[in-house]
Amino acid sequence: LAIEARWRDAGGDVVLAERTRALLPIALGPGASARVPVTLEVPARAGNYDLTLALEGAPDAPLAWTRVTVAPPAS
Repeated sequence: LAIEARWRDAGGDVVLAERTRALLPIALGPGASARVPVTLEVPARAGNYDLTLALEGAPDAPLAWTRVTVAPPAS
């Protein structure tokens, strides 16, 4: 399925949006969960971000959400 990843900064602004594809589970029972590996780009600037994954075309109905800390590049 086509999914869209959106990275939001502390102010709620989308700083990076990316479309990708992933094989999602067909069905999950009540209270069930599943893990699906997805490789994404990360924002260029270090900081804390809210990351949402949604079906392409339905970004306001996320399938998954997490908070991610992006570290500065190693020197």
